[in-house]
Amino acid sequence: MGSDSPSELAKAQFKRGIDWETSLYSWLDQSNLLLKVPSIPLEPRDLLENILADDRRHFFIAGLVFWSPNSNLKPLFVQAGTQPIIFGKAKPDLLEIRRIGDEIHWKVIDAKASKHVKVTST
Repeated sequence: MGSDSPSELAKAQFKRGIDWETSLYSWLDQSNLLLKVPSIPLEPRDLLENILADDRRHFFIAGLVFWSPNSNLKPLFVQAGTQPIIFGKAKPDLLEIRRIGDEIHWKVIDAKASKHVKVTST
């Protein structure tokens, strides 16, 4: 008979992922590279205010939640001749912020504990 509860292997993998994220966030915090924001949906202007208020040239944001800009994306789908896709709430693991001159560069980071699913960029 089947069961809806996760297997012991699935539980162990999930715990490993949680432990990895906890360790990563702790290291970033101790290295003064972490900015924590409330885990409530932020408006773009509020996120930008948080970024501008931080004087570090390089840091990561954790706890970020925001609604996808569906109304801004719709014209791009129309222009491409495709049916618009409605995206939901985004909850990236980390947002990396780098200041280069007067510009702010950002990258979404999906922290993975498993080596076989990690992606690196150059």
